[in-house]
Amino acid sequence: MSNDSSNLIPAILRSAEILELISRSDDGIQATDIVKQVNIPPSTTYRIIKSLMAVHFIEYDSKSRNYFTGELFQTNKEEPSAEAQILTVAPPFVDNLAEKISETAKLSIRVGLEVEIKYVASSGSGYRIAVDEGTRFPLHTGAASKLLLSFLPTHVQEMVLSNHLERYTKNTITDVSALRFTLEEIRRNNYSWDNQEYVDGIEAVAFPIINHRHYVVAALSVPFFAAHGSGSTKRTKIMPNIKRTAIQISRVLGASIADNSYPILKIDDTPTLI
Repeated sequence: MSNDSSNLIPAILRSAEILELISRSDDGIQATDIVKQVNIPPSTTYRIIKSLMAVHFIEYDSKSRNYFTGELFQTNKEEPSAEAQILTVAPPFVDNLAEKISETAKLSIRVGLEVEIKYVASSGSGYRIAVDEGTRFPLHTGAASKLLLSFLPTHVQEMVLSNHLERYTKNTITDVSALRFTLEEIRRNNYSWDNQEYVDGIEAVAFPIINHRHYVVAALSVPFFAAHGSGSTKRTKIMPNIKRTAIQISRVLGASIADNSYPILKIDDTPTLI
């Protein structure tokens, strides 16, 4: 590989410098100390930190105000990642839900600025919607996507809202103010819905799966056909089962949940960096 600096990309070199500094700090490091130790303008440093957090290269602890390397850089194989824990625990519950309501049920998590289906369970009876594991969706549309977006850190939400919001159907929410209102409504209700926003004729409901810190770590959703205006009736019928299953999975992940009601869910309180 050539060492000619003209072939190098400055933004990547700066990001690598910050990552290396954070990885050497066993107890984490605060943003102000990062700024002092790197030869990068402060405003650029903060933007790089925000971008590295958005793709989970680094994480932030609100109590110590320190940054640490994220899951992608963890080398301790004895401690499974959050995703691995969810995929170890959730499948039997998702399978049972799909059979009980005779619909397709899916488990989704955020990957960067998209949402990826990680597990799918289908009922063996009747017509059902076919979806594939590994499929990714935009964060601004769909039940699982909007649910995960609504509980993301403010700076990540703003990254999504500041981009072009593509329209997929006549019901896709592309107005930023309307989407903000919808995200607030989702946080109040602790569930999300898809009113034929991504595919005509398909609706969906999603409930959050939370961890021991009451952060939303995944979405459990059920898509279904909205035939002849019966979507709202179907949604009301299946919602209790979806919610119950999401809470069961959350309890196994360490969440403290009494009865069948969610506690106050937390939005990652990472400060917005300028």
